[in-house]
Amino acid sequence: MCETERIAIGHHAEAVVIDMIAGQLERQLAEPFEPSYAAKLAVARDGILRRYKQQMGEHSWVERLPLDQT
Repeated sequence: MCETERIAIGHHAEAVVIDMIAGQLERQLAEPFEPSYAAKLAVARDGILRRYKQQMGEHSWVERLPLDQT
């Protein structure tokens, strides 16, 4: 909607809910701007990968993905 100023909704209440969810997300997005964000992100990434390896083993398909994709 922000880019096209058009939205496909079936009822005005849907727009209200979308707006409420967007507001909640925006409040949560403050963390990426904190100075400690890079460290928090590294801890979270390491934890996710560690738990994944525990379930799937050390040599899973995810380890073969090329990094730095844009």
